[in-house]
Amino acid sequence: PLLLLTFPAFFSGDRNWGISVDGCCCCPRRSRGPTNSAAPMEGLALQLNTSVQSSEIDHTEALNQRMAKSCWPRFGDRMQRLSLPVLVALVAVAAPFGALSLPRLSYSAGLVPFMPTDAAATKTVLALQEAFGVGALFPTSLILVPPRDRVATKEGRDSWLNESCVALRTIAHDVNTDPSVAPFSASAFTGPMILNGRCTRAGLGAWSDVGGLYSATQVTITYAVDPFSTEGQRWV
Repeated sequence: PLLLLTFPAFFSGDRNWGISVDGCCCCPRRSRGPTNSAAPMEGLALQLNTSVQSSEIDHTEALNQRMAKSCWPRFGDRMQRLSLPVLVALVAVAAPFGALSLPRLSYSAGLVPFMPTDAAATKTVLALQEAFGVGALFPTSLILVPPRDRVATKEGRDSWLNESCVALRTIAHDVNTDPSVAPFSASAFTGPMILNGRCTRAGLGAWSDVGGLYSATQVTITYAVDPFSTEGQRWV
């Protein structure tokens, strides 16, 4: 409203279907009347020019009359004069809502909370999760990045794979402490160094060569708990 009241001529101009700079503060409108250097207009051209000018004058007068009868110019003028008290009042009104609402804000993980509840796509995603598990649609994985000197040779890689497997089995034992969720075991990990909870050197998975040969590898996690649920977020 303040912009409309500040530049009424700009927002109400209809010359060229509104595609003009009439009323713009940085581009004052040029007079459309004839100048001394302009060639004299005759006949139909002069009549058309006079008609356009008369129409614009009538439009401006009608606009001024509507503005004089409207309450919005006076309201905008008062808001501009009382801008500081209005700002204080708005802050005073918003402060209690912010104090009561902001501490209760929480975050949502996953795609489903952001999808329409009754949409067909949402129902399809939920049905697939129930049939095949959340991991089938939203797999959980770990990215393992070994030290470069540990994977420079085959013996070093085999040693690192064995140590990583032992570490994953230890992690599985330490994580399995919440009785409210399904048991977690080393068989949930699948990677080049572990398969069905057993250490191996020919497991499922591939190495990444983005940062050099054997720069990283991936271990997937297959677990019955939805990582996007409340229990899953607590478990993660």
